[in-house]
Amino acid sequence: MGKRVVDIFSCREGDKLALNVVTDSGTTVVTEGTILNKYLIDKIIKMGIRKIYIYEDNENSNMDYIAFKKEYSKNVDAVKNILTELAAGKKLDLSLVAEISNEIKNI
Repeated sequence: MGKRVVDIFSCREGDKLALNVVTDSGTTVVTEGTILNKYLIDKIIKMGIRKIYIYEDNENSNMDYIAFKKEYSKNVDAVKNILTELAAGKKLDLSLVAEISNEIKNI
């Protein structure tokens, strides 16, 4: 898989770093192989780093990230619902907790 240098502003969530992102002083701030998300892209921008290396064929990484994010969001919502029901005095549905736990393990 080839590497290419890109402007940080052209990065997308799901792009995979091909090299470590380092500061001018040599401190590694994000390691090679990391899948970028909005938070990391914003942090890199705030550090003043403008160019990074990503893998050229990121289409699979982007699709994997989108699927992960969708499943993650679904599970977060399910946990929030469980906590809301508990706060309202309802009983804990252990089968639902087990189902969510299994889904999280399989992400």
